Parts: sequence; structure tokens; C-alpha cells
Amino acid sequence: MKRGGEGVEGPGWAWKRGGSGRRMVWGLPEQAAQDLGLPWGHLCPPAQVLDLSHNELSFVPPDLPETLEELRLQSNRISHVGPEAFLSTPSLRALFLRANRLHMTSIAPEAFLGLPHLRVVDTTDNLEQVLVQLPPTAPRQPRAWGP
Repeated sequence: MKRGGEGVEGPGWAWKRGGSGRRMVWGLPEQAAQDLGLPWGHLCPPAQVLDLSHNELSFVPPDLPETLEELRLQSNRISHVGPEAFLSTPSLRALFLRANRLHMTSIAPEAFLGLPHLRVVDTTDNLEQVLVQLPPTAPRQPRAWGP
């Protein structure tokens, strides 16, 4: 593990401080979080990007940072996404669940409720094709039409 003024790096992962003092997390596995003294699941708030790919996770980690905008969970062993999986992440814009163990009915229909910014959900390369219903966007303001 290598520590520097702007972050910490290890094989295959890095924790780095972003602009304006924001912290961003890329590829921080559970063991690395423990080595850094960080409680896994409450990783470095206010994280905006969290990459937990290739960690053999069998579930979506609970209590993710509220400021999270992008969550990468590809190449794990996730087989189910429950209705409350993303309650703590109202700012989520992109979710990558590629190459897990998902089936057509593995994702609860309510899983994405309360995520008005969610625009990308990648579920390719799973056991079956997984179709996802994105939440409706905010209602548009009516426009006045006239001469």
C-alpha cells in the first residue's frame, strides 16, 4: 500500500481526493477499506464514484454514501437486488451490474423508485437478459403555447 498527500493506492484499487476537497473512491475492496480503517459500507463520504467490481459480492452493499452518483458492481456474484437496495443513494445516476448472476426477475420492481437522476443501468452479460424499468423523470413544466 502506498500513501500520498492526495490519496492511497494498492494493487488494483485507489482512494483519491477529488477537486474542491471532495473525496472519490475507485475500486476500494473490503480488505483495503479495513486496512485504511474505513468502515466498509460507509466509504469515505461524500464519495461520488464507487467501484466494487470483481469483489465476489453476493449482494448490493447496504448504507452506501448518499452522495453516490455512480456505482460499479460488475463481475460479482449478485443474484438479487431488493426493493430497498438503493434507498440511501438518491443522487445515483449510473449503475453497472454487468456480469453478475442476475435473472429476468432478480431485480425488484421497486428497487429504482426514489432515484430521479438514474439514467444508466447496465445488466448485460448476466445469466439471462434483465430488463430494467427506469424511474420516471421529474414532471415537465407545462408550456404556454400561443400566438
